[in-house]
Amino acid sequence: MIYFSEMKTKILLYFIFFAANCNAQRTEKFYDYLWRPSTIDKAVYFSVIEPAGDVFHQTDYYIRENRIQMDGYYKDTAGKIKHGDFHYYYPGGITETISNYVDNKLNGVYMHFHSNGMMSDSANYISGNTIGNSFSWFPDGMAEDSTFKREDGSGTSISWHSNGQPAAAGMYGVGGKKIKTWQYFHFNGNLSAKEKYEDGKLIDKSYYDENGNSESDTTSTDREVSFPGGIKAWQKFIYKRAYFPEGWKIVNTDAVVVVVTATVDEEGNIKDAYVSTPFHPDFDKIALKALIGAPKWLPAISHHRKVQASFRQPITFQQQ
Repeated sequence: MIYFSEMKTKILLYFIFFAANCNAQRTEKFYDYLWRPSTIDKAVYFSVIEPAGDVFHQTDYYIRENRIQMDGYYKDTAGKIKHGDFHYYYPGGITETISNYVDNKLNGVYMHFHSNGMMSDSANYISGNTIGNSFSWFPDGMAEDSTFKREDGSGTSISWHSNGQPAAAGMYGVGGKKIKTWQYFHFNGNLSAKEKYEDGKLIDKSYYDENGNSESDTTSTDREVSFPGGIKAWQKFIYKRAYFPEGWKIVNTDAVVVVVTATVDEEGNIKDAYVSTPFHPDFDKIALKALIGAPKWLPAISHHRKVQASFRQPITFQQQ
């Protein structure tokens, strides 16, 4: 645990509470910001596992926030086989995900929310497969995806860009595999690709530029989101803007990590940034501000058109 003067009493009482309620069957673990087993001094998350009938109840906590991060049930003490209701939460307490698992497969209603509380995804699952209508939305409430699937996996799908222009449309065959011709569209609404599928296998494709002109070269242009100049250039930009706040002294460690999650849109702009792994408001604000106003990124490309993509940025505050 990382102690600092203004919260030391609260954190000590927090662990006294847990110690007083533990028993021989109870397991407690600490994890760092990447969910790797950790020592107390580097821990960001605290996990408790205890028997609950035929299953095991696990509750994960944001240590600094003193809030629940996850509450769910497993068939095993190792936390590998999900079996029961699961609830995930953002650091501020807003619900992130509500779901149910049976033998590690999603079953029943699944709901996911953006960090601002708006609905992100809604679907119904049977044994890990979506059944019926499922929908997705952008953080501002605009529709992102609408899919219908039958019990055999066949169905249809249509999606949109964040500006409301169509992004893709096509059909699924038995087993949820793509069939026939799928169409994909640029951010401006013009056709970007036509791809023909048989039983999930791509057998032919045509590409089009942003003006709608056919292109002879159909070599895949797919790429992940990236910063001009690469990772080193991005890190240089971030650490010029991130600084250790004045008036702070941390004991038991010389560095802390804050993680910011953000989206790069179809035009390369960073948006919808929020602190997904906090430390303290003074540090969190600096980390968040470091990303806001960044130069444009190179957006991700999928099916020959630019698409949105999210990324997580850890920011380390090193104490001199």
